[in-house]
Amino acid sequence: LFRSQLVAQIFANAVARKRSDQALWESEERLTLATTAAGMGVWMWDVSRNEIWATEDWRRMFGFPLEAVIRYEAILERIHPQDREAVHRAVQGAIEGRTDYRGEYRVVLPDGVLRWIAARGRYHPAGSAAHAGMLGVSVDITDRKRAETAMEERLRFEKLLADLSAGFVNAPSDRFDELLSDSLGMLVEFLGNDRST
Repeated sequence: LFRSQLVAQIFANAVARKRSDQALWESEERLTLATTAAGMGVWMWDVSRNEIWATEDWRRMFGFPLEAVIRYEAILERIHPQDREAVHRAVQGAIEGRTDYRGEYRVVLPDGVLRWIAARGRYHPAGSAAHAGMLGVSVDITDRKRAETAMEERLRFEKLLADLSAGFVNAPSDRFDELLSDSLGMLVEFLGNDRST
């Protein structure tokens, strides 16, 4: 009887483990599908070991090979030099204040391509079963940033044209040539062209 109970218990444990493994696999698959569909990359930074685990989508955003061991300093090096210090301060502030991290910054890939990234993370202090770390997501927002820049340029150009038009309407006729020359200069400057060409 004891042996049969032991065998039954071993079998029950094996079935429970198999179900648990299946549930974990399904959960991971759902997470991968959801983050991929949303264009997100998931990352986790073990602060004490200075190792970063990241999904394939995140690695692609930052230009890291799948097999690469990633350290915090390697990520900082990929961040545009003008954004690097602000990102580092924000990350350190989140760690010291035990708060969430939020950032938008540019990343320069090894091939020179520039991308805009929005990142969100949450710091978790060391506990009995875990190291201190930060868990988060990153999203490539390059297309949105390009659209915003194009809209800003368009609005600036429309304002310039409106100001120039108003100047012509109210200008005396003896200042027309001077105003025309000044207006052409402003347009060339705005468009970034050299009037001599």
